[in-house]
Amino acid sequence: MLDVLLATLKKEVREALRDKRTLFLTILMPLVFYPAMIALTGWMTVQQQASEKTRVITVGFSGITSLTPVDQTENVLWINVSKEADPSVLLSKEGYDVIANFLPEADDGRSTVKLHYLGTAAGEATLSRVRILIRDLEDHIVEQRLEKKGLDKSYIDPFELEVTDHATTRISAGSKFGGIGAYFLVFLAFTGCMAVAVDTAAGEKERGTLEAILATPARFLSVAGGKLIYVSCMGMLSVLATIGGIGLLIVLGSYVATGEVGGLTWPSVFAAMFLMVLVVLLFASLLYGSSILSRSTKEAHLKAALMMLVTAMVLIYCTLPGVPTEGTMMYVPVLNVALALRAIWEGLLTPAQYLGVAGMTLGLAVMILLSVSWLVRRNPEKALLK
Repeated sequence: MLDVLLATLKKEVREALRDKRTLFLTILMPLVFYPAMIALTGWMTVQQQASEKTRVITVGFSGITSLTPVDQTENVLWINVSKEADPSVLLSKEGYDVIANFLPEADDGRSTVKLHYLGTAAGEATLSRVRILIRDLEDHIVEQRLEKKGLDKSYIDPFELEVTDHATTRISAGSKFGGIGAYFLVFLAFTGCMAVAVDTAAGEKERGTLEAILATPARFLSVAGGKLIYVSCMGMLSVLATIGGIGLLIVLGSYVATGEVGGLTWPSVFAAMFLMVLVVLLFASLLYGSSILSRSTKEAHLKAALMMLVTAMVLIYCTLPGVPTEGTMMYVPVLNVALALRAIWEGLLTPAQYLGVAGMTLGLAVMILLSVSWLVRRNPEKALLK
């Protein structure tokens, strides 16, 4: 019995060592790609934090005339605003990051500064920067007041900071949970499609059933179209099942009370779902096309695993706090969908950005399908037969 066991083990080891795909999946991928994903996540986090610290912020202030010594602070723009101005309007519509209202000195010598901000991930980082600047400014103002009264600094307490968050439920929830939510939605769409795409093409090649289907009068385009719709439906079903299981309690509790779910209105939900349909179609086209052009299920699984890793690494960016939904990142396939989903939750996505992301995703899916169709027509026997 032991001889048979050892002989079987040696046989399997020899076959594995001869199979480069198996070696790649079991050794090279864990050795290189997973550590690379961790390193990339750390690097991107550090870069985003550094970018947030050096970002130019706009601070509106009132109730004080002199801002020396902080008015020349690098990357901070101080603008005098009216005392009567609504802080929430200045923050949400005028582009201010923080509003600082310096209240008149009280009879006991105490001074109060009311800070108004939006409680997003980026807003929290900005507020921390402004707090430090206010403390630097405090010494200067206290010294001026003491000179007038002929007192030393110990007679006057420091500024009291009162902080008010003007972020809506939607902005706050979208900023804190939108990135990770978009990550899982898009990634689940990929894995849902991958679970069935390999078997619908490469699997049928190995079993010989695809050859039998092609021997019938049915056109390949019709057969491929039906399979593509099936893969897309399974990918979307995976996303919906996950959302339904996790979100049922939230929907029943939050929507009944407020008419919203995490600040999201139903038009926003439908807009997000349409983007998910498009990205599922993109993944289905990519995975099904790759499966058709693979010679075996093992090769198809290898290609799918590589695409899954690349997708996971790209999507990490949308989970970082304070990432913008504009610029070059909105032209990166798949990532732009995740960023758009996050921005929809925050209520910050413009119609032009939405149409751009939707059009690009649909266009890529069509291009992939046309490319695969051209490759199949050019050499159908090589592409479709094992």
